[in-house]
Amino acid sequence: MLATEVSLEINEIGENAGRVWDYISSHEECTLSSLKKGLKLSTEDCCYALGWLAREGRIDMRRKGISTRIFTL
Repeated sequence: MLATEVSLEINEIGENAGRVWDYISSHEECTLSSLKKGLKLSTEDCCYALGWLAREGRIDMRRKGISTRIFTL
């Protein structure tokens, strides 16, 4: 894989992280399924974006029953 291909993927993850952040902020809390449906993103793209935001310390995730709730910090 060329370095430029990796850079494009990283940029896309960053852009999706911004979209995910905006969605969570406007809904106070959400689940992975509501993110996927609301933003029309794949599970993989949502998880990459959530990982990005978690690494930045911008979200918190808590288990509630069988679902995981995602909150902004």
